[in-house]
Amino acid sequence: MHRPHAAEPMAQRTDEEWAMGTAAAVICPPEIVHVIYYTRTKKGVAILSEVRRQYTGEFKEKVVKDIEENGLSLRNAAKKYGISKHSVVQQWYNLYKREGAAVFYLTPQEKAAKKPRKPKPPVKDHKDLLAENEYLRMENAYLKKLKALIQERDSKES
Repeated sequence: MHRPHAAEPMAQRTDEEWAMGTAAAVICPPEIVHVIYYTRTKKGVAILSEVRRQYTGEFKEKVVKDIEENGLSLRNAAKKYGISKHSVVQQWYNLYKREGAAVFYLTPQEKAAKKPRKPKPPVKDHKDLLAENEYLRMENAYLKKLKALIQERDSKES
């Protein structure tokens, strides 16, 4: 598969796309995709920011298997494969240990479906809310009386 050089996507942009202010570019090597945003200025093209790197499942699996087979440390593996943070490699390694290599090939929808959802708290009916409100009012009144008694006792002692 041909991956365009960074300059190719910029040259293919129309004036309408430039007016929108951003254009994404794909940069080699093929296992790492850099998403970069560009803007047109009076002096030419300026890079606004590099948003993120996206690694393919094959690349992630290659890194993790290299760690497993050759006993590389996470830092050494990150350095060897040009990954700026070893914590990224650590996340991949932990995922691989927990769920296997198949996790690297999941779509975003499949990843979201695997995440456990927090159960919603049960909805209280009107009677329960009234009873709770009454209890809280009584508790508040009790605490006010207790505070007044403590203040009265402290004032007598002074």
